[in-house]
Amino acid sequence: SEVLTAGSSIFFLYAARTGYVTLVNALVSTHPFFLLLFTVLLSVYRPDILKEELGRGQAVRKLLAIAAIFIGALLIT
Repeated sequence: SEVLTAGSSIFFLYAARTGYVTLVNALVSTHPFFLLLFTVLLSVYRPDILKEELGRGQAVRKLLAIAAIFIGALLIT
């Protein structure tokens, strides 16, 4: 975990140095999207790891949450 955090911090600082800082910060704010996407895929393909039942209503709410994350990131940019 610490190695991944250090690596992502280095990439973030490099991206902020070479690109637009507001765009880089907006892209960093999509981190919850990737976490949510990973957990949804994990619960679909490996339900034995996460003890979560993914029904149609929950899947729709998670997709709406993903859309809200991207809309928020676009509004920040």
